[in-house]
Amino acid sequence: MGFELSGATLGVVGCGSIGGRVVTTNDETMTLKQLEAFYWAAKLGRMSIAAPRLHVTYATLARRIADLEESVGAQLFDRSSKPADLTSTGRRLFPLAGKILDLKEQISNEVVTVPAAPKYVELR
Repeated sequence: MGFELSGATLGVVGCGSIGGRVVTTNDETMTLKQLEAFYWAAKLGRMSIAAPRLHVTYATLARRIADLEESVGAQLFDRSSKPADLTSTGRRLFPLAGKILDLKEQISNEVVTVPAAPKYVELR
């Protein structure tokens, strides 16, 4: 199984494993934004709390999670309970999403270079 990381898209090539179960993706693409939406909604327990944390609307957050669910081919939240609980697939994905987001942060901190501040010339 291979992964391609380009921009904010994590493309899954082939199939993978979540908790020992082989999973194929429907559209073979999941984004970091989708994983981030899922992770924070699960961690904070409510989408209505996670949306402002990510500086997005509730509708945007819900759409990202729905797109991720379509990508993995399973529901991640049991919406019949209030607040919504994670499904078994959601419970398996949660720590993996956290690891991916930690790696994203590590890349930002260790690899991505900040461009030098522009030099200003004083005109007299």
